[in-house]
Amino acid sequence: MLVSTRCRRRISGGFTLIELLLVISIIAVLSTLTVGLLLSAREDAAAARTRSLINRIEMILRSRLENYEERNLPFRYETILGPNPTAAQKLALRNNTYIEWLIVEMSCHTEDFDDTFPFPIKNPYAANPDYVNALNARRSSLHVGNINYVNRYGSGNFSSDHDYESSKLLYMILYNSWDGDKRGTHFLQPDDVRLHDGVPYIVDAYGEPLQFKLFADVDPTLELRDAHTAFNLSLDNIVISITSKNLN
Repeated sequence: MLVSTRCRRRISGGFTLIELLLVISIIAVLSTLTVGLLLSAREDAAAARTRSLINRIEMILRSRLENYEERNLPFRYETILGPNPTAAQKLALRNNTYIEWLIVEMSCHTEDFDDTFPFPIKNPYAANPDYVNALNARRSSLHVGNINYVNRYGSGNFSSDHDYESSKLLYMILYNSWDGDKRGTHFLQPDDVRLHDGVPYIVDAYGEPLQFKLFADVDPTLELRDAHTAFNLSLDNIVISITSKNLN
């Protein structure tokens, strides 16, 4: 009888011990649920922001890609292919030229900007001096802009850490892309850009560098510059890949 009376005794002028423990337990459960929901909402917001950033960058790069076919070639077909070339020969030569420009102008590797060998010439044109000279003589303003950009920051500071290299080059490509009178980097927010070895690079919402690659859809295991030498490609084969390791 004495024990029962103690259990029913009120604490702090109104609550039993059991009631107080029950309230504490409920508060703990609610706190856990609230923290979990907040973390989940924060994760969802970061993922959404990262996807939005990637989509905007891909839109700029796709626009650049579509503009390649509007360029004038720096040679006459007959100079490279000889008299009376076929339509298939012309198409192959045009596609190879566009893709070689693409590899150096939108590259994810610093070594593609080697000023002594600016184009990864694809056979069967590698041995044709007229073709090589024509490409070397018509370096695009973008290619020159990229070389100047790399030289300004020091090429070693781009490739010093592989995890950052493609993200640094992605920023460079956007910087040298224009939408009217605005650079392709104008939409980036301060939190989207960091510095590594003094070179700007683009980060996802988790603070990690974005990964940038160009692939050919004929073999997704090969990067574009490797697939270029193994397949006859067109601009339609190009796959722009910008990824975050924090997204599934």
